[in-house]
Amino acid sequence: MAHVVDFIVVVKIVKKELDILLVVCHYLLMVANKEKGWFDRRIDAGMSQRELSLLSGVAICTISRLENGLHLASPLTAKRLGDVLRKGVSMKK
Repeated sequence: MAHVVDFIVVVKIVKKELDILLVVCHYLLMVANKEKGWFDRRIDAGMSQRELSLLSGVAICTISRLENGLHLASPLTAKRLGDVLRKGVSMKK
């Protein structure tokens, strides 16, 4: 039983390291492609986090985490945010 527990601990450590590596790779790809991040795209669209949240249905805290690089967007979240940012429709207008 001890070997199973040791294996589980090792798997958890490797998973955490792979998650960190994924975030770093994503960032490096963005930089290499000169792709704008979520923050720049939102500012270019003239929106606040609150407006983007209301228009996309994505929580403000999730948008904040994405902009600060703490999380990567799931495909659905990326589509929702991308659709709103492509339209660039601010509630202020």
